[in-house]
Amino acid sequence: VCLAVLCCWRALRHGCRWAAAVMIGGVLAIIGGVRPQTVPGLAPLVAYVFWRSPRQRLTKLAAALCVCASGTLVWLVPMVWMSGGWAAYVDLFHRHFTVTATGVGGGIDALLWNVFFAGLYCWNGLVLGVVLLAGALLARVRMDRDRKERWDATHREALRVLTLWIGPMILMGTVVTY
Repeated sequence: VCLAVLCCWRALRHGCRWAAAVMIGGVLAIIGGVRPQTVPGLAPLVAYVFWRSPRQRLTKLAAALCVCASGTLVWLVPMVWMSGGWAAYVDLFHRHFTVTATGVGGGIDALLWNVFFAGLYCWNGLVLGVVLLAGALLARVRMDRDRKERWDATHREALRVLTLWIGPMILMGTVVTY
């Protein structure tokens, strides 16, 4: 996931070139092979990246989606075959989803489980960043007003990326499933 976010960040910084579109699609396909529920959580960030692209937004997004779909087929077809066919795969997926999905049948137990793991994974993913965040916030507190405004303007894009990354992932993990 961090690699996908890094690819999105670099694409934003460098105007979302064709190579970045292909890379984003490929990374999403790999992520989908490991944790398929993560890909929809990254969709708002990916959409934002291509929306901010200076040229050929929809064409680059379509290319990324084609790469992602092709890469997904590389892992999905063998997995469905090893599961015993499409019907068996869908049955297993449905059984897992109805137990772990909060709104589909998992109920309060699934919600509590998902909230616990959302917190745990956020802590795990952000624990090393806490030192940097604390240092940045301490430095910002000590700035005068003009310098704070310049700092906010300089880091606005990074805050958007962070919000579009973390927010949907927490929402997907809590409401849908972990």
